Amino acid sequence: MNTKIQTPEIEIEELDEVRNVVVDVTQKVVRSGLGAAAMAQEEWLNLFNKAVTRGEEVEAKGRDLVKDVTEKSRTRIEEGQAKVKGMVKIERKPAVAVEELPTKADIDALTKKVTALTKKVDALAK
Repeated sequence: MNTKIQTPEIEIEELDEVRNVVVDVTQKVVRSGLGAAAMAQEEWLNLFNKAVTRGEEVEAKGRDLVKDVTEKSRTRIEEGQAKVKGMVKIERKPAVAVEELPTKADIDALTKKVTALTKKVDALAK
C-alpha cells in the first residue's frame, strides 16, 4: 500500500487557500448586497423624485381647473344677473307719492266741474 503522508505545511497552505476563497466569496456577497442596496436606493429616489414632479404637475393642473371653473361660474352668474336686471326694473320710490294722491275735497270739486260741464254739453247738444 502506498500511503501518502501530508506534511503540516501542505495542510496549512491548503487551509490558507480555502480561507482566501471563503473570504473572497464573502466579500463579493457583501459587496453585491451593498451594491443592490445602493441601486435600490437610487431607483427609489429616482421614483420618488418622479412622483413628486408628477404630483406637482397634477396639483398645478388641478389649480388651473378650479380657477377655470370658478371664472366660468362667475361669468355665468354675472351674465344671469345682467339678464335678470334687464328683465326686471327695480325702482326705489313708490309709483305715486302720497302727496300726489287727491283728497276727498279734490274729488268732490272735480265731480262738480264734470257735472257742470256735462250740463253745458247736454244744453249745446239740444
